[in-house]
Amino acid sequence: MDIVCASCKARISIPDHKVPKGKKASFLCPKCGHRIQISPGESFSGGSVGLSSSSTTDSYGTAVKKKYDAADKPFDFVDDGRQTVLVCMGKKADVVARVMTAIGRVVKQVDNVEQALLNMRYHLFDVVVLDEGFDEAHGSDGSGKPGVLDTLCLLGMALRRRMFVVLVTDRSRTMDRMAALEQSVDIVVNRSSLDELEKILVLAIKEHEQFYAVFNESLKKAGKA
Repeated sequence: MDIVCASCKARISIPDHKVPKGKKASFLCPKCGHRIQISPGESFSGGSVGLSSSSTTDSYGTAVKKKYDAADKPFDFVDDGRQTVLVCMGKKADVVARVMTAIGRVVKQVDNVEQALLNMRYHLFDVVVLDEGFDEAHGSDGSGKPGVLDTLCLLGMALRRRMFVVLVTDRSRTMDRMAALEQSVDIVVNRSSLDELEKILVLAIKEHEQFYAVFNESLKKAGKA
């Protein structure tokens, strides 16, 4: 199946077996980040072989010299409009993953910074749960490259606003707004509060969505979301 992004006109080649049958599906254009919707029974045609292998960009606007291959990007298709979550936690990753799954999110767990950045390159996650020690304890090669938190802080406002970032820490109390502002995250959760994580995140994410509801609706009407 060949699809043309309505926003940037990039042509994307998708293996037919990756498209859910009889269900709505959506994915982000790897070039501009625009969300493309596919309805049941909808079809696209064309002879394109996809994006150029020599010049394209990822979900964060970084130049990538690699042909787009949907098989390498497992979160490009999420049916039922469910949100996706990147869990960078180390020891407590399973606990966080269970909580996020319980509230209807699709979860991706990673073991190190390299895996996290690779997944972030090709998918704009709705929620990122990050342990404050993850970058240091699970660094890839010690080369001084930006970690997960550094990468999130460097995102442009248009992309960063679409994400909800949770920082798990021992140093600050849960929902300390000043600590969250200092770390450029949306919410801080003290490690001692992980047993109450579901209740905390349901409330925090709902407040976040309500805060940006009018703004996001305006973007949709303008064809920019």
